[in-house]
Amino acid sequence: MFKRLIACVFLLLLVGNAHATGRDYIIERAYFEDRSNALTLDQVKTKPVIKYDSMLSKGYSRSTFWMRLKVAPVDQAFKVSEYGRQLMVRIMPIYLDEIQIYDPLDKSGKARLVGDRQDFSQSEHQSLSYNFLIPASDQPRYVWLRLKTASTNWLHVQVLEVQDAFNHDQLYEFLTVLLFATLTMLLIWAALQWIATRERIIGAFILRQAVFIFFFASYAGYFRLFLSGAFAPASLDMTLSVLILLATFTGVYFHAEFFRDYQISNWAKWPFKTMLLLFPAEVFLLGVGHLSLALQINMLVVLLLPLYMMILVLFAIPWQKLSDNVMVMPRWLLILFHVVFLFIGALAALPSLGLMQGNEMATQSVLLHGFVTGVILMSMLIYRSKRMYQRQVVDIAIASQNAKNEKIKREEDQRFMEMLSHEFKNSLAILRMAVGSGDESTKKARYADQAIESMDEVLNRLGLVQGMEDKQIKMQQQQFALLPLLESAVAGSKAPERLLVSCDAGIKIDSDPQLLKIMVANLMDNAIKYGEPKAIIKVAVLPSAKIGFVDLQVTNLPGKGGMPDANMVFKKYYRASWAHEKMGSGLGLYLIKQFSSMLDIELSYEPTATQVIFKLCLKQSA
Repeated sequence: MFKRLIACVFLLLLVGNAHATGRDYIIERAYFEDRSNALTLDQVKTKPVIKYDSMLSKGYSRSTFWMRLKVAPVDQAFKVSEYGRQLMVRIMPIYLDEIQIYDPLDKSGKARLVGDRQDFSQSEHQSLSYNFLIPASDQPRYVWLRLKTASTNWLHVQVLEVQDAFNHDQLYEFLTVLLFATLTMLLIWAALQWIATRERIIGAFILRQAVFIFFFASYAGYFRLFLSGAFAPASLDMTLSVLILLATFTGVYFHAEFFRDYQISNWAKWPFKTMLLLFPAEVFLLGVGHLSLALQINMLVVLLLPLYMMILVLFAIPWQKLSDNVMVMPRWLLILFHVVFLFIGALAALPSLGLMQGNEMATQSVLLHGFVTGVILMSMLIYRSKRMYQRQVVDIAIASQNAKNEKIKREEDQRFMEMLSHEFKNSLAILRMAVGSGDESTKKARYADQAIESMDEVLNRLGLVQGMEDKQIKMQQQQFALLPLLESAVAGSKAPERLLVSCDAGIKIDSDPQLLKIMVANLMDNAIKYGEPKAIIKVAVLPSAKIGFVDLQVTNLPGKGGMPDANMVFKKYYRASWAHEKMGSGLGLYLIKQFSSMLDIELSYEPTATQVIFKLCLKQSA
């Protein structure tokens, strides 16, 4: 859609320029430069003039320029307009400070002025161009214009029939509205992209585009057309000057952000920084009254920036290192874009600096510069986004395949573990039978039986961990009495005689009894295995600080290894160095932690100076 719109814009520019021609009644153009800024018209008429073609382009100068225009006589084909037998002097561009006309057929004796320092409501014909109405004549005559401006002395003058001048104005208005709409669409696209990605470079483009839209509206004359009643002409003139500086600054900032992806050499970063630092200097010059110097420096930046970027693309980018970087454009495409940048930048800057002549279309080259560069920058961002999207699609496909492979591997591991556990359990059962057939009172038999139980316990816990990680363990929430669950866990422990349970028989819990029993049994087993041998382990249910909850505490004295590490105690496979004296897997407390998350139970380790305390905060049933 953007490609068709942009093609239509350029086609309309070409067709419109060919259509809105009309006869230009100026048959000779000449100028005189008054360096003293003090000469009168009569004095200037005695000075030698220099002829020029089509457009006056004298750059930033403190001089006053007098233009002598020879106006041809009208013929029988002349069309009388609503203004009578009049011609219109049409002047572009419209950022010039002051233009005064001297027409020998004007007998009013009034000074006739146009410019961005003049009241727009006093214009002889209100439009987006400067204009004067002059009488048509059957004889050729000289009409003089006096130009004095702090901006660039860049001026294109036509003397047209009134209807032809109206056609030029209407076409200009149509094209500027079309360009404005296109620039706004680019801004909206960028805003939507930024909302989706929050990329810094998209934000830089939004800033650049927003500033340029305001600059476009002011430069094209819409501020003057719609805001002249609310603001003084000097304020609107200063606004345009500030927007000119801001447009260049945000353009430099965008390019500095854009080339971050290209890992440019350190020496190549300093010109960007220098051009950015020129902005506050230009604003300072603007504030102290050196408007012409500030604008001249700004226009030099407009000219040098694309030239510098072309050098940067050719010599400052390590292309070999960036071959796999999806955010980087191909070298040939980046060079092509910057050739266009260089051309359009020169077209806008050279006439403004007085280094090149131009024609009527050249007066709008600044607007075309902003439009074309905006389209190119957006194209670069679209290309970049497309490459990133393609890489994301590939990455997602690879990640999806890796996930499938991982799932297959995990299922194979699970089947292997199930098979291994089954074979181990069978072997352990046989060992238990063999040990049981002998003298169970012997010390070796007891050690063998304990080893078998520990191995069986490790296998059970590995199975639980595998089932939990594969999300095969399902919760079954229900209400149940807590005391019978604790008594059952004590009866199944390895040392029930060491466990002292304190719990009100009326306490009921809302949770999964099977998983909670595993959690309590693991806490008891942990205390029995690693606590002080033969010491009493307290399992107490106490009122909680949280309303509607009770705290289940398992308290024991620390064993010879001391207190558990609070930062590691719930980590998977964690076992302190002293714990390796006893068979274990390092999964007991890890399982409790995972189950507590599944059941929304608060699990905490709250030791005192002499006691190891684990606490479960359980929700009571209503």
